[in-house]
Amino acid sequence: MGEGVLSYFDELYLEYQMKKHSEESSRKEAEFIVRALDLEPGARVLDIGCGIGSWLATLRKIGFKPVGLDVAKEVVDIRTGEGFEVWHGTVDSIERNWKEPSVCTCFFVLQHVPDPVGFLATIRSKFPKSTLVI
Repeated sequence: MGEGVLSYFDELYLEYQMKKHSEESSRKEAEFIVRALDLEPGARVLDIGCGIGSWLATLRKIGFKPVGLDVAKEVVDIRTGEGFEVWHGTVDSIERNWKEPSVCTCFFVLQHVPDPVGFLATIRSKFPKSTLVI
C-alpha cells in the first residue's frame, strides 16, 4: 500500500482496515467474484467507494482494469498518484462519457447514503450494462 494512503488515515483505522481487508482475503473475494461472474481478464471493474484502495490493488494484481470512485479527495489524489484511475465525487457526478465498466462493486457503502434505493437506481442508470455486486 502506498505511503500516501498510510499517512492519510490514523493508525487505528488502518489497523482495522488491514485486518478486514488483508491481501489474502481481498484476493479470495476477487477470485470468487471472477468465477461467479465468469469475468474475462482485463475487464474494467469500478469500485464505488474505493476508500484506501485495497480492492483496486488486488484487482490490478490479478489482471483486471480497476477504476475507483470516492468522495474523499485525499484518497483519490493518492490513488491517482499511484497510477489508478479514480473519480472524485459521487456516482451522479461521473461524466456521461466515462467508459462503462463490466462490473460495478459497492462494498460497505449503502449504510453511508441517505437513500440506498435511489443510490442503486443511479448506478443502474449510469451503467445499465454493468453487473452490480454489493
